[in-house]
Amino acid sequence: PFLDGMLAVLGHFTAAKLTPPEVSDEACALLTRIDAAYRLDPGDVVASHNDLNPGNILFGEQGVVFVDWESAFAADRFVDLAAILNYFAADSAADAELILTAYFGRPPSPREAARAEAMRQVIRLFYACLLLMAAAPQGGRATEADFAAGGYEALRAGSIEAGSAEGKIALGCAFLNDAFRAGRAPTFAATLAAL
Repeated sequence: PFLDGMLAVLGHFTAAKLTPPEVSDEACALLTRIDAAYRLDPGDVVASHNDLNPGNILFGEQGVVFVDWESAFAADRFVDLAAILNYFAADSAADAELILTAYFGRPPSPREAARAEAMRQVIRLFYACLLLMAAAPQGGRATEADFAAGGYEALRAGSIEAGSAEGKIALGCAFLNDAFRAGRAPTFAATLAAL
């Protein structure tokens, strides 16, 4: 299952010491909380892209096309949904509701909304780990100052070169900030309870 893989990724990330220790500790604590509550429903296993970032989604006259399927495998439907929510709904609950309603063809049930919200944090942690680990060979390490820049929404207005170590660090820190903010929110306990 995806969460098992994510636990392994986070283990490698933590061992690499790419962030201040308190950041890795909070990431581990958040993923542990989610893993304790989240159970994969067999009916939710679908063909999944597993990397629906904006660079892999093309918009044209013929509609939307997903490219770069090298990470595809059968996975929890909420993995791809969470990636789309993180990139296209950012901090907007209304946009998230719109995306989920379009996907399900009806408003999401409370449990579906909770599954989407929990998986959003897992995917934020996933992309943060991958980005920060990818920056390391380029000499990049995240510092406390890097985390002061805020979340993904703040970065969308600017221009980031995701291929550079600085860009990877900025995006990785933004995803961690967003995951931590969501995980610290009083409503997140209710989200996990709904699972």
